[in-house]
Parts: sequence; structure tokens; C-alpha cells
Amino acid sequence: MFISERKKKIAGIICLFIVCAAASERAAAVTEQYIGHIGGVCGIPEHNDVQPQTLSTAEGDSSFYLDGTIVPDNGYILPNSDIHYYTIEELTKLTHKGVRYAINEIYAENGYTFTQKKELKKYFGAQSWYNGGDTSDQNLVKSRMNDYEIQNIDLLLKLENELWGGEYQLD
Repeated sequence: MFISERKKKIAGIICLFIVCAAASERAAAVTEQYIGHIGGVCGIPEHNDVQPQTLSTAEGDSSFYLDGTIVPDNGYILPNSDIHYYTIEELTKLTHKGVRYAINEIYAENGYTFTQKKELKKYFGAQSWYNGGDTSDQNLVKSRMNDYEIQNIDLLLKLENELWGGEYQLD
């Protein structure tokens, strides 16, 4: 079958239009999703009073991720924090609460016992992988961490400070 050059060009333009429209729609959704959380970073007016929508289901907590993803059955927010250097791009998928819990998750994995914050004690106590910890000494727990975990915590803290101006307030 013979297709004229003009028809090929028209088909190419239509395909390009479809791809651009889809990309534009996705870009708008992503921009809208993060606009309330990036505050003064990148010169966008601050919206620190905007709280991520918290959705909870019987299957798990979805308040840790901006897109409403539910924490997997294994209960890890950052499942590879001990073997993977997370990037800003990966971590900006987390809510303010998600960042704070991810930091504490790394401590929990290294034996931290939560004594001060009831919210964390309850959450981590419900995780099948958490054994309750053996110490509440943060320095001892941090000495057990490998380079991946330490750098991931540092990046999470930086993100928390730059996007939200400090820690998520826990009960």
C-alpha cells in the first residue's frame, strides 16, 4: 500500500499532538500535586498551611505518599534504605508525614525503641518487621547504620527543612 508523504506528515503531526497532550496533562497533574509543598523553593509562594490529603483504608496507610499510594504489605516506606541511595526525585513523592516516618523507619530498623512519641510507637509496633528495638539511645542506633542509611537520613532531613521548614509534628 502506498502512503503519500503528505499523509505521513499529517499522521506524524497527529501522533505528536497526542503525545504532547498526554505529557502536558501529566505535567499539569504533577505540578498541581507538588505546588503546595515546595513553598519558597524555586521562587513559588509558600503554601505551608496546605496539608496533604490523608486517606486511610483497611489495606494500609496512604498518608505517606502524595499520590495516595498505600504502604506495601511489608510495611516499609523506603524498603531499600540500607542498600540504595535515594534521590530527591524519589523522596519528593513523600508527604511531610512520610518524610518524618521514613527517617524514623531507618532508626527502627536499627533497633530504636520509641518511648517519647506515642504515634511512632503505635505505628512501628504494628509492623511485622519491627521487634520493638533494644535502645532509645539515638547515638548508639546511628552508630549501627551503614552509609546508605546515614546519607538517606541526611537527604530526608534536608528535604524536610527545605520543603516544610522543619519536622512534621508527631503526637
